[in-house]
Amino acid sequence: MPEYQSPGVYVDEIETAAKAIEGVSTSTVGFLGVAERGPLAPTLVTSFSDYVRMFGGFNAPSFLAHSVRGFFENGGQRCFVARVAASNGAVSLADFTGDPNAPPDQRTGLLALEEIAEISILCCPDQRYPGIPSGQIAAALIEQCERLRYRFAVLQAGDGSESVDDVQPVQATKYGAFYYPWAVVADPVTSQPINIPAVGHVAGVYARIDIDRGVWKAPEGEVIRGAIGLQINMSDGEQDILAERGVNALRSLPQRGIVVWGARTSSPAHVWKYVNIRRLAIYIERSLDTGLQWAVFEPNGETLWAVVRNSVTNFLIGIWRDGALQGPAADQAFFVYCDRTTMTQNDIDNGRLVAVIGFAPVKPAEFVIVRIGIWTRGSTCDDP
Repeated sequence: MPEYQSPGVYVDEIETAAKAIEGVSTSTVGFLGVAERGPLAPTLVTSFSDYVRMFGGFNAPSFLAHSVRGFFENGGQRCFVARVAASNGAVSLADFTGDPNAPPDQRTGLLALEEIAEISILCCPDQRYPGIPSGQIAAALIEQCERLRYRFAVLQAGDGSESVDDVQPVQATKYGAFYYPWAVVADPVTSQPINIPAVGHVAGVYARIDIDRGVWKAPEGEVIRGAIGLQINMSDGEQDILAERGVNALRSLPQRGIVVWGARTSSPAHVWKYVNIRRLAIYIERSLDTGLQWAVFEPNGETLWAVVRNSVTNFLIGIWRDGALQGPAADQAFFVYCDRTTMTQNDIDNGRLVAVIGFAPVKPAEFVIVRIGIWTRGSTCDDP
């Protein structure tokens, strides 16, 4: 409190408004793969020309350059590239994952991407790199996303040669989505069609939707820019098989072009069935984590609880108004409790502030059903 030493008029400034919580970025991608050259430390790239300047061009058997190009073609704006290089002869799984015993400033691969808080999406177009057992790189990406809880993995199902009957997710997870089949693009070097994993293009679709609509919009029904075809043109029945397994189809549809035609995680939990629901939860959790840091070490009492409630409520009202949450009124879209009902005296004595927050996300209209009946002239619309 200020000290007043003599009589007079004193003007003090006090903060009475709720602390604003700002939504975090959701469209920055972390790419992992084998490049022609360049730094091993993750490097920010904001255009494909930047990538070429720092990491070189297209170098088989890696698909990294093709995927980064597809990311920017589809609306991506920022990504970090972690180049993988052989440490002992051929490139190994350890080169992709990184050495946990290395000093923090010398870490490479997936482990180095872990240190970059801006990354919200992980993508490795070389997840089936020659000589590395199938599924191990994808499993490493999923492990990091599940452990950090603030990332989502865009993964490729299949290696481009299996039939639909043989395609399976590497594992069930609510922090990742699998896509099939591979895409066909024009090789910039030979101008001939080549098959590549579509994960970089799909990650670009994620970024485009996040920027144009918001993370709560399902990344499906969107055209894949830069693709001229698909390795397999599947039927509706074949897509049904994939959907049951938690694999999202890429389809070539009349009047639509080549589109992402699925937005499911591979999780068996119904609440985390859709990609946009999981990513919206990540967005809210991370925004609150960042936006409430000011509350640490504040006096844990009614005044602090009221400010936390108001801050969180204002943030959730904003995303409700943007269309992310269900309900015609805010009190039907979410709730925020932070008071004596959420904390015991033991919590308070031990310095714990506990807020309980719930929200009702908007789910995608995955099945649009139109029921049609024949109306006989002279009858009313209410007649059965």
